Amino acid sequence: MSKPQPQKEVTKHLTRSVVSVALHKQKPVKVPIADIIIDVYVREKTDPEYVFHLATLYEAGVEMNPIEVTESLRLIEGRHRVEAANLAGLIEIDAIITPDRPRKQMIADAMMANIGGKRAPTKADILISLEAMVKAGASEKWIREQVPFPRAVMDNYLGQVRGAIQRQKLAQAREILSQGFTVEQAASQVGLTVESIQTRILKQPAEKTNNYNLTAHRTLTDRNRTVGQANRNLFDVTLREYLEGELTKDEVLKIADAVENHGKLSVRAAEDFRQRFFQRIA
Repeated sequence: MSKPQPQKEVTKHLTRSVVSVALHKQKPVKVPIADIIIDVYVREKTDPEYVFHLATLYEAGVEMNPIEVTESLRLIEGRHRVEAANLAGLIEIDAIITPDRPRKQMIADAMMANIGGKRAPTKADILISLEAMVKAGASEKWIREQVPFPRAVMDNYLGQVRGAIQRQKLAQAREILSQGFTVEQAASQVGLTVESIQTRILKQPAEKTNNYNLTAHRTLTDRNRTVGQANRNLFDVTLREYLEGELTKDEVLKIADAVENHGKLSVRAAEDFRQRFFQRIA
């Protein structure tokens, strides 16, 4: 037999349910996609295949659920839909407008929207969300009140978040040291002890970082070469199929457009990565 929830917890979850129902009953309005501000990240990354799928639905005129934005047009829920609508060439998208609120609350609301949505967040998504709340000034007690996870699960997640933030501070300290600052200055800037920097950075071999940089460069070079060759092969086959009467002119141009759209997604993926990176190191 399950243990009854305290009255405070029951009330809190009932309130969430009422708010969720109220949001769905609101009448959506058209919002310019270009005006939407995306600076709340609660997923590790967007899924390009899902974006393509949704873009196809938008192009076919399928009615989609509205996204959620605040009064200042900050996106709370619906990142994949925004990317898909943009890829489909739409200028506006249906949205539910909710009040502006502190950043930590926006992150919590966005995370809970994903948990209750069609695409449940991964463990990595959850950890990123919790980390973002901490960096937005949320206490662990506040987070536990917002996110209804079992205590043991939350203890584990928050422990991992603390470790991740510690490693990020060490990375920042390493960068500061590389600029010629002293250990004491680096410790002061990132909020670490001198001892932790001496143990975790100065006594670690530099070869690991150098080897990773070399590996990353080779991986990118190989990837670009592979993608470029694949595109050239596709264009060669497409041209041959057209000359042999197997493809029409419109079909050929659609293939070229598809390759171009993949390139656009790569550009947007790089920008998306930069924004997520800046949130992680904030």
